[in-house]
Amino acid sequence: MNKVLEIIFFLVCMYILLGGIFGILNLFGDIGMSEEYRFGIRNFRFINSNSGDYASILIIALSIVHLQSGMTGKKYIFLKLLTLFCLILTLRGKAIGMVLTYTVLIWLLKYYKGISLKSLAILAMIGFGGAYWQIKFYFVDNITARGLFLLYGLITANNFFPFGAGFSTYGSNMAKVNYSPLYTEYGFSSYYGMSAEQPQFLNDNFWPMIIAQFGWISFILYAFILVLFFKIVNIEFSLKQLKIAGFILFFLLIYSSIGGPIFVHYIGCASILVFSLGIALSQKYK
Repeated sequence: MNKVLEIIFFLVCMYILLGGIFGILNLFGDIGMSEEYRFGIRNFRFINSNSGDYASILIIALSIVHLQSGMTGKKYIFLKLLTLFCLILTLRGKAIGMVLTYTVLIWLLKYYKGISLKSLAILAMIGFGGAYWQIKFYFVDNITARGLFLLYGLITANNFFPFGAGFSTYGSNMAKVNYSPLYTEYGFSSYYGMSAEQPQFLNDNFWPMIIAQFGWISFILYAFILVLFFKIVNIEFSLKQLKIAGFILFFLLIYSSIGGPIFVHYIGCASILVFSLGIALSQKYK
């Protein structure tokens, strides 16, 4: 188990270090590793298809650094700071919110063995506060795919109460492939990236997909899973560094699910694999 972690940690170190080097270069000139300008600054996606995926992979990498820190007793401060720096370079709301959440999380676990539900709520609000400008853009100020998915997801859940419209009807990949009749009914084809010919934004959701396809009952079940996830980290993860790693993954899933399908995405699978490694290490050293 420790050998597996060492191999993964080595790869993570290379990924973070190379990302840091090219991230600095990207600040001074276009090296083909950015998508857009935000706040007058060129954002950074490294070798990934987009900066959102890069931010998620960095967050998973940060949790792996903490797992290794728990096993070796070394702090790896430079690696952690470099990861936070690269997260900021993505200029994604999720990444900035995660940096703020991580900072407060480290402070809390310095003085307490776990996190109360009140502290959890505060941490979440801090994270959402860091991403407020992006949340406002997608869900308040503009008509976007994510905003439409949320609105019509609620409408669908209520129209098909309590079990939803069923598999492959809303928000899922098969609903995109077969272009769900609900999309036609809701007029999604009139919006850029939401038509059968240009379906690139038809997967930009998670919670609307869950409540629309499987009803409010499924929303309650998923919420229960997240509460269970939180309790496992808070109670079962024995070492502080392992606990930090677990909470990093927990908040990644929470924040990413607001605007993307992370639970049915390869990044979600990677998150759960690393989380499982954290559970195994915690049980070994409990």
